[in-house]
Amino acid sequence: MGEYSGDAGDALVQNRNMKFSTFDRDNDKFYSNCASERNGGWWYNQCARS
Repeated sequence: MGEYSGDAGDALVQNRNMKFSTFDRDNDKFYSNCASERNGGWWYNQCARS
């Protein structure tokens, strides 16, 4: 089995303190509804991040 070294960081830092968005509840900070565009609910900030 391989070894890991390094720091992957926090991939969800962009989503911290975000409300959950769904197709009918757009709580993200993007100009469009990320949950609708991405076909799923998430704690979106920007659609492509996170």
